[in-house]
Amino acid sequence: SRGVKNATIERYLKEPIACFRWANRKYRLQWRPIELAPLAKQPSKSRLPLSLEDQCILVASCFEQPDWVSAALLLMLQGGCMASEIARLRPSLDLNLNAEIPHIIISGGEAGITKQESRKRIVPIVVGLDVLRKSLPLAVEKLSQVKEPSTLPNHRIKQWVGNQYSGHSLRHTIRANGVRVGADAQAMYIICGWNGASLNPIMLNYGASGLGSSEIIKQLFSESIKIHGHLIR
Repeated sequence: SRGVKNATIERYLKEPIACFRWANRKYRLQWRPIELAPLAKQPSKSRLPLSLEDQCILVASCFEQPDWVSAALLLMLQGGCMASEIARLRPSLDLNLNAEIPHIIISGGEAGITKQESRKRIVPIVVGLDVLRKSLPLAVEKLSQVKEPSTLPNHRIKQWVGNQYSGHSLRHTIRANGVRVGADAQAMYIICGWNGASLNPIMLNYGASGLGSSEIIKQLFSESIKIHGHLIR
């Protein structure tokens, strides 16, 4: 009734149910098998990717108003990021914007929390670097202080390009952009954090000194330029 998806409910209940099952075995409590109650089927919600024209409008608007919300939107567009992921960034470790190849590491923050393990990823920055350098640290601070980090970015997207879009639309937009230009699938998996990525988790802790000039991020940067070429100016 509150719009929470079944997958979210299952994800949050997985650990508590595992704890009950462990206690049942450990202490021989002889409880009945503990299973998640059946969940009603939910229709998939359609989320439109931004058209090329609307992407250009969004980026131009971010450049005209280069505040922390714009910085968040530029990162969301380039990495398929959610506002909640930005809220968990560690500025001293994850924001490598002065590296030889500027990039952001999405690792889930101090607790390592991402929606899925594959969501841990590397996002090269090819659009709006100056805006991100100036305002992304403040975006992390602001978004980490609110209960619903997506609210203000969603409002800004709707204000600038239309009510049919939301922050989640940007995750679909990068996929559409990649398909349109024939981007390398493995690079897309790593940048966007989709299932199928084969990124060594150790790499996420290298930081700018070890990762900023590595061959893998050079390849990711090259593919990101291809994906977002229509937005680079």
